[in-house]
Amino acid sequence: MPTDAYDCLILGCTHYPLAIEAFRRLIPDKKIFDPAEAVAERVLRDLWPREMGYGTSKFFLSRDSVQFRTLVRELFPDSEPDIEVITS
Repeated sequence: MPTDAYDCLILGCTHYPLAIEAFRRLIPDKKIFDPAEAVAERVLRDLWPREMGYGTSKFFLSRDSVQFRTLVRELFPDSEPDIEVITS
């Protein structure tokens, strides 16, 4: 499609922002609309408290790992996530 056939590019998938620089190189003269920030704000406002248990996190592991527990403490320093090891 010739680039004069449209005015802008709307990123319509969650992974497209990862390739935004490639899009900018391909069509440098076109406006690129990335709705990711607006969607994230909407999720945070409308869904996060209800869907995420008001700040609680629970992780299920098939095998315990000190490395995983350390990473969880680094990522969630202000909370005490629930880590459960599932054994068969």
